[in-house]
Amino acid sequence: EGDFAKLAISFRSMRDIIRKNMHDLLEEKRFLGEMLQDISHQLKTPLSTISIYNEMLLNEKLSREQQAQLLKNNDIQISRMNVLIQNLLKVAKIDAKAISFDKEPGDLVDTTEEVLNRLQSMISDKNILIDWNAPREIVVIHDKLWMQEALLNLLKNAIEHSKPGGKIMIQAKNSPIYTELVIQDFGEGISDEELPHIF
Repeated sequence: EGDFAKLAISFRSMRDIIRKNMHDLLEEKRFLGEMLQDISHQLKTPLSTISIYNEMLLNEKLSREQQAQLLKNNDIQISRMNVLIQNLLKVAKIDAKAISFDKEPGDLVDTTEEVLNRLQSMISDKNILIDWNAPREIVVIHDKLWMQEALLNLLKNAIEHSKPGGKIMIQAKNSPIYTELVIQDFGEGISDEELPHIF
C-alpha cells in the first residue's frame, strides 16, 4: 500500500508539472500575441503622421523654414517607426525560437525595479502612481536582459494608456510551485470589437 501511495503521489506531481508547462506555453503565446498587436497598433500613428506631413509639404505656399520643420518632424516619426520595427523583429525571433536565452538565477524584484527606474521620467510626466507590492527578494532563473525588455514594453504600454494621475499596480508573488508577476493598469482597455482579433 505504501508503494502504491508513493506512485500515486509521483503521478500527481508529474501531472501538475505537465499542466504548469502547458500553462506557461499558453501564457508565452498570449504575451507574444499582445506584443505583436501593440506594436502593430503603435505603427499606425507615425504612418498617419508622416502621411499628413507629406500632404502639407505639397503646399507650395509653405516657407522653407516650414518645409524644414515638417521634414524634421517626419524624421522623428521615421526614427520612432524604426524602434517599433526593431521590437517587432525581436518578437518574431522569439516566436521562431531564433534567440538563445542566457538564463541564470537572479532577483526578479531587482530586475523589475531597474525597469521602473528607467521609466521614471515617463511616470513623473503623467503623474502616475506605481503601487509596487513585492517581497524583499524573489530569486528565479531568467534572462535578465530579455525579461527587462518584456517588462519595459508592458509598462510603457500601461503608462501610455493610463490617464494623467492614474495608477498602475504591480504585484510579485512567489510560491514553491511558481512565481507570478502581475501588472494592472486602469486605462481604456480593449474594446469588445477588437478582442476577437488579438490572437
